[in-house]
Amino acid sequence: MVRYYVKKTDRKATSPRKLSAAVNLVRGGQSLRSVARLKNINRQTLWKACQKTKNLDAVSECTQEVQLKYGKRHIFSKDIEDSIVSYCLEVAQMGYGLSTDNVRELAFEVADKNKIQMPEKWSVEKKAGLDWFQGFMTRHKELSIRKPEGCSIARAAAFNKDTVEKFYFKYEAVLGRHPTFANGSRVYNLDETSTSTVQNARKIVSPKGQKQVHQVKSQERGVSVTTCCIIGAHGSVLPPVMIFPRKFFKSNMLINAFPGTLGLANLNGYMTTATFLDVINHFVKCTRSSKENPTLLLVDNVGTHLSGAAIDLCRENGVTLFTFPPHTTHRLQPLDVGIFGPFKTYYDAAINSFLVSNPAVPVTIYHIAGFVKEAFSKSATPANIIASFQKPGIFPLNKFVFQDSDFLMSKVTELQNPNTANPTSANLNSDDEATENLITNYEASEEAEDDPNENNEDYVDVSNEAGEPSTSSAFLTPEKIRGYPKAKPQVSTRKGRPKDSPERNEIKERERLTLEKKNAQEERKAKAEEKRRQKESETTSKKRKLKDKQELEGKKIRRVRKSKDKLELEGKKKTRVQRVLSFEDDLLIDNPEEDDVIMKENSPKVDERTINEGDYVLVKFKKYFVGKVIKEGGCDGDFEISYLSKSVKPKKRIAFVMPNVPDIRTVKKSNIEVVLPKPIIPKYVTKRLEASLSFNFNFSIYELE
Repeated sequence: MVRYYVKKTDRKATSPRKLSAAVNLVRGGQSLRSVARLKNINRQTLWKACQKTKNLDAVSECTQEVQLKYGKRHIFSKDIEDSIVSYCLEVAQMGYGLSTDNVRELAFEVADKNKIQMPEKWSVEKKAGLDWFQGFMTRHKELSIRKPEGCSIARAAAFNKDTVEKFYFKYEAVLGRHPTFANGSRVYNLDETSTSTVQNARKIVSPKGQKQVHQVKSQERGVSVTTCCIIGAHGSVLPPVMIFPRKFFKSNMLINAFPGTLGLANLNGYMTTATFLDVINHFVKCTRSSKENPTLLLVDNVGTHLSGAAIDLCRENGVTLFTFPPHTTHRLQPLDVGIFGPFKTYYDAAINSFLVSNPAVPVTIYHIAGFVKEAFSKSATPANIIASFQKPGIFPLNKFVFQDSDFLMSKVTELQNPNTANPTSANLNSDDEATENLITNYEASEEAEDDPNENNEDYVDVSNEAGEPSTSSAFLTPEKIRGYPKAKPQVSTRKGRPKDSPERNEIKERERLTLEKKNAQEERKAKAEEKRRQKESETTSKKRKLKDKQELEGKKIRRVRKSKDKLELEGKKKTRVQRVLSFEDDLLIDNPEEDDVIMKENSPKVDERTINEGDYVLVKFKKYFVGKVIKEGGCDGDFEISYLSKSVKPKKRIAFVMPNVPDIRTVKKSNIEVVLPKPIIPKYVTKRLEASLSFNFNFSIYELE
């Protein structure tokens, strides 16, 4: 079936009034064809209209407008569909709206309970088809698919009719205390909001079909600065108060700030009891409040606003604190109703504008004051402020601004919020959880009997004005099939706070008990800390003694090792001396004169062998030199010898290297003392050591150069 069918003919274009006039002409005696040509109506359409009125008397005229039905066949009648629509609207206002799949499942249940013929696919999937849902939404324009805004169970239960009536009753009594309260010139509202260095994402223009669209922000998680705003019922605005998450406040934190802004600082950047006292002093300074010129300040029900010191300070300066019931500020507080919404929008836009103008420059807490000024100037306009006080009925006072439909969310519990207290001119209970955890269920009725004509309270009888029953004269409504969300009865063991508003003495007593409890807890912590430190000092002293003992033993061990090493070193020296002596004994060196004789006897004689090219020889002048024979001598018996240099690198042996500039000299055979053996070539050495030559020859008796 085509979901969006486009008509190709002009059928059903004839108005019912024109069609009724044509039917009367035909009934007056004129032919059907002539009337169709005269009125420019399709002949078949006119014939169908005449057939519809054929039961009337021949002389009577058709006084009612003739309406031909060309619509498609619907599964549900108009009455059943209207009941589904009303159920969807009511549960949505109660905070338990139905999704598209829930509506399709509800339609299947209604069709199944009322024995209505439906497509086979509905029975398989246990829900209505997507085509039916599209047509259902098209037929009922009062319905729309929207993304809901979250609302906690505490807020849903706290905003009930009884709480709101008591609030307006007390508020009306407070307004009568002073004429300036009644005319709204001295009525103010104070509340805090968070302003972060990271903006919330807003909709932007991007390529169609792209799955991921990004928006630059200064960092992943921003730093929050609490901004306290104060507005007046007559459209005025006071300079805000900004609380920075720093230990000390610095003047450069308020660069480009709103004129008169008060800057404060604490470690967490939140409103505290001590900080609220500074805010009250700022409020008194800006409004010039006194006992002769009092002011009414509306605040939310937070513990930091209800300290004894704050109440005393307000009474001294003629400020009357009036708190809203817990969890109802989203509907009753003017700042939440009409200011903070546009303020957040303009604040995010200001950060986006800064990031576009300053690419790759992160937003810090030193920029927030400028963003707050820009956003607050645009959102806190006199028109917005006046409308924000007017919508919840704060000023001008309107106790009947909320209808019964506004309290549908609290009907789930059907109980008065136990934590909601009567507001007074001094204060209310400090905020607490309004309700216990709520578990919702649906009260479903039993299945209907087969006979729909029986007198059953689950059925709704629908008949037209003529008394004739319609096609669905009796049917089960969604309310009877599913019922509305209902909370189970709560059995709480908690001792709730008194429902009447506590007076100043009660607050003082509660603060005293809290302070005593806190002091006792700190004393216990101090004792535990002292005990821990004492135990830690004892452990440290034991470890220190053990360490000193180990160090002393280590010193003794090191001394023994040093003495042992000294003895070993002395033993090695004695061993070396003994080796030298034994070597001299082996050589039988008794005097220097026998030295040359012995070496000459042990060394190869020059006359005994022929000196060839490439041999290494020991040449004697004033000192001894080692060289390599390059060329044999001529007839005189001279040799060309390239002298080697003594290497200083090897420390354990005497080695020689060929100099970079060859030192070639002509030497007589008589100056050649000894023909050296072939040089020793080690196997595993580097190339540098490989160039050094060593000989298996004792050079210790020669004075080498």
